[in-house]
Amino acid sequence: MVWTQLPRYLALISASVLLELGIVPSFFIATQAQTQTPSHVQSKRVIFKPNPDQPAPDITTGGGRRNDGQCSQDQPVAGEATNSQLLTVLVPSVLVTPEFKQSDPSPVSINFQLTVSEKATFLVYVPETSANVLELRVEDEEGQQVGETARRELTETPGIYRISLPETTLPLDVGKDYKWLVSMTCQVGDPNDPFVEGLIRRVSPDSRLTRSLDQVSGLDKVAVYAEAGIWQDALVNLAALRQTQPNNPEVVSAWQNLLQQAGLEDITDAPLILSQD
Repeated sequence: MVWTQLPRYLALISASVLLELGIVPSFFIATQAQTQTPSHVQSKRVIFKPNPDQPAPDITTGGGRRNDGQCSQDQPVAGEATNSQLLTVLVPSVLVTPEFKQSDPSPVSINFQLTVSEKATFLVYVPETSANVLELRVEDEEGQQVGETARRELTETPGIYRISLPETTLPLDVGKDYKWLVSMTCQVGDPNDPFVEGLIRRVSPDSRLTRSLDQVSGLDKVAVYAEAGIWQDALVNLAALRQTQPNNPEVVSAWQNLLQQAGLEDITDAPLILSQD
């Protein structure tokens, strides 16, 4: 497989128009994946760089959304909804072309992120909605659920929520891809609740990256994670800074820039309703 980062707003366009990718032999998931250590870190510059040393994710586990990320009664009567009106998980998209798709070589867009943390954590933008509960479910490569389904009650205010699996959940295995599914439970008895899905992979930081992280804090630590391609940890740490330092112009700028790099510019000003640490 080959893969490249894809801004979210481009994922709606035909992938064959976006990139011209040839078919290459499939990558195999490494059992002990290593992250790429940044060669240098510019102070307080947060630039996300997908890690080229990581194998492409397995697209057979799926990725996408249902009902345009909205409860059926909340969907617009006419026109297309923007990101600010959709259930949106703050994760970058990548394009993957599998070897077995000989009849249709067009790449497929997948929501995919790396983490060095033991458990999966997601920031989710929830629009104005009739739904009352947000849920997170994670499955391993065999389709077995990992831990219990995490649930959060929603407020009436649109904003960005944090959701992760319970503390009692066993750690994610290094080098394995896990499928995640974030959904909203609508107030009506609708069996087709809107959801967004994708993949997450835990990787092991090498000694140089570990030393770099130990030597910095604040935005500099966010920059180290971002340059190494570790999206979850860069985003979660930056969100914490954004919440505790809402008037810090450097933090605000870094937050806006990081989300824009993932095609999430529509929700850079959304309120942070994080919690659930």
